[in-house]
Formats: sequence, structure tokens, C-alpha cells
Amino acid sequence: MRTKEFTRLIVKARKERRLSQQEACELLGISDASTLSKFENGIKIPGEDIVVRMVAVYDEPFIGYMYLKECTKIGEMLLPNVLLAELDNLALNFQNEFEDVSAIRREILAMARDNLIDEDEKPQWEDVIQKEISELLSVLIPLRIRNFSTKKQKPSQGGNLVRACY
Repeated sequence: MRTKEFTRLIVKARKERRLSQQEACELLGISDASTLSKFENGIKIPGEDIVVRMVAVYDEPFIGYMYLKECTKIGEMLLPNVLLAELDNLALNFQNEFEDVSAIRREILAMARDNLIDEDEKPQWEDVIQKEISELLSVLIPLRIRNFSTKKQKPSQGGNLVRACY
């Protein structure tokens, strides 16, 4: 399994919180920094319980999505690729992708009317409609999951983020 984006994201999230590996280990309940280093370098994949804590401590829900997408077989099989970008870029891409899907809305409805994709409809469905829907999802998912509302700061030992993990 490829874990490139997941590992990049957990390093970025920790650094945005201005946490050393040792500080992050304490908040995450990891016994030593070498284990966290293995997670961050893609040598070892953390368990789901650690990822849940990373999401809370780093205040980055997108870590959970990327974990599922890159570190689980079912996520790799079913979850679409997403655009890892800032809010302004995602908003602009959303507008473009929404317009693309709107342009083929009538085709989608015509094909779906009989609740079946016929053989003659299959190329259009697979090559155009599924492609456009996937591209729209690639910006919708991060817009829904990512936390754009807070400035990243170091969580306190007694803070809500830390308590929420345990």
C-alpha cells in the first residue's frame, strides 16, 4: 500500500501544531519518538486508535480520510482521490467541477431514468460521467472534511483536544 500522502500529512499537521516528535508522542500516548518517526516515514502504519488520536490532537480530520484511503484495502479500493489544497483553491476547483457536472446533468438523468446503464450508454457513463463525478468528489470531500476554521497552535496538556482522545 502506498502511504505517501498520509505520511506527508501527519508530519505537516504535527509541525503546524508546533509540536516536536516527543511532545506529539506524549499527547498521542505513544511510548517513544522512534515509533512516531516510523509512522511519519512510512516504515510502519499506525493503528486506527493512534490515527483517531492524531485527528483530535492535530485537529486535522483529513488525516483520517487519508489513512482510510492509503492504509486500508477497502479504502484504497473504494475511496476517490482527493485534492489536497487550501480553501481558496478548493473553492475555485469546486466551482469549475460543479459547472462541469451541471453541463452533463441531463445526460445523467436520461441514463438513470430506466435504472440501468445499457451497453450503448456504458462508454459515456464510464468515460465522461464517472470522470466528472470523481473530479467533483475530489474537491467536495476535502471541503467537507478539512478544518479550515482554526489557526493551528500547540494544544495544552489539559486542553479539549487532548482529553477527547482518551
